[in-house]
Amino acid sequence: MRIRGISTIEEANRFLRDYVREFNRKFAVQAAEPDASAFVPCKRDDLDRVFSIQTERTVNRDNTVRYRNLVLQIDKQQWRSSLEGCRVTVYQHLNGTITIGYGPRQIGVFTSAGQPIGTAQKLRGPASGKALAPFLKQKQTGHLMC
Repeated sequence: MRIRGISTIEEANRFLRDYVREFNRKFAVQAAEPDASAFVPCKRDDLDRVFSIQTERTVNRDNTVRYRNLVLQIDKQQWRSSLEGCRVTVYQHLNGTITIGYGPRQIGVFTSAGQPIGTAQKLRGPASGKALAPFLKQKQTGHLMC
């Protein structure tokens, strides 16, 4: 726009309208199937993890992880008593909850204040609704090493 000497908002808007029209004329392509949808179904079941803030942490000797001034206690797992020294991923979800993952396994669920959420009973309280229920799923597949 500088090259064309455009200096006002009105001139810039007029230029952009013409530019978009010309750009679309040059590069627009008709859809191969005009009545078909370009959307495809999502087959992932981990969108709560995908759409979260993810941070890696190392588990401390006391089986805790520090995250944003919180100390998150990881319970003893059926498949391993301590995760000391292991790298885990802390997920802060859109609804404010925090989960800790070790590979595909979910090893902890916490409120935004760092309080553990252990059972579906606790999740279905009046303030939480059903939104947290997916965070309780644990995938028990595969064997992971630190």
